[in-house]
Amino acid sequence: METCEIKELRKKILNGLNLSYRKLLEARKQQNETLVVSEGGKVVLLEAKKVRLKVFK
Repeated sequence: METCEIKELRKKILNGLNLSYRKLLEARKQQNETLVVSEGGKVVLLEAKKVRLKVFK
């Protein structure tokens, strides 16, 4: 693959991850559920309505 093809593929993958993350977060907020995430190697439960949207770059 050429460099520009790799960059384009990377961009598409990151856009897909961002979209799926937003959908997951929005669904959890609507259902008033918690998210299970890893922070610093520890499992943490977070209320979805208090989570701020992070964008992967």
